[in-house]
Amino acid sequence: MRGESALPRVNDGATQSFEVIALLDLPHLRARLADSLKSHAALFFASSEPDLLAMLRSDVRPASVILVPAVDGNTGAATDRLVRRIAVERPRAAIVAWCPGPANYTVDLRALTAAGVHQFWLPDPHDGGVVLRSILLKARQVNAAEYMMKCLSQILPAELHPFVEAALESPGQATTIRALADLVGVHRRTIFNRCRRSSPLSPTQLLVWVRLALVAFHLENTACTVETIAIDLAYPSSAALRNTLKRYTGHRASELRERGPIDSLLGRLRERIRWCP
Repeated sequence: MRGESALPRVNDGATQSFEVIALLDLPHLRARLADSLKSHAALFFASSEPDLLAMLRSDVRPASVILVPAVDGNTGAATDRLVRRIAVERPRAAIVAWCPGPANYTVDLRALTAAGVHQFWLPDPHDGGVVLRSILLKARQVNAAEYMMKCLSQILPAELHPFVEAALESPGQATTIRALADLVGVHRRTIFNRCRRSSPLSPTQLLVWVRLALVAFHLENTACTVETIAIDLAYPSSAALRNTLKRYTGHRASELRERGPIDSLLGRLRERIRWCP
């Protein structure tokens, strides 16, 4: 069970598609965070580092985003040790570090980035909730790309990794082979040649599988609807995404959620590569 420091879920009838746990004890920032995420996320507060770790261990479904201070309020040192611990224990959770005050955090930010922070939040009283939500969304996108790159790199040949990484990091742009080639800075013919040499997948098939890997990540680690995922990943429509999921995996989104989306999709990709003539 969560401790008493947890904030009850805000529920006004809207679907809360992801969870945020924040190690944050400043009342004005707590209020601001709660207001910004109302109807968008289930928000819980931790009052101390042990409280945060206990909440992470007790949750049945991992939090999508974990918010931690960039600097320990007692020691003044960067909290990179805590970040590393979270990154190991919860690799599917995005980590956002918030930076209180106007001090220069250049060294701290560098250390925290190396430790595993995906995005930073520098609270500005003039920023609205949209800014904060965009930071959390970007952190989730970066985390999803990193996690699925580790998974796909074990299946797909190294020669294709630059294209896989670019497609994972920029799903809103890498919607066609030409756009993917532009992102990597090569001619589209280069992608065709590398696929022909090293993989039974065509470039189009490769791009579809990579984009579906992100879909699987969000299906497994958030409560986002297919409609929301389709918008976030720049699919033409939710129907197009549903049809692609069914065609490539043999399962509907709801079935994948029951079976384990990531393992199911990676298993089908392995089969596709193994049995391709």
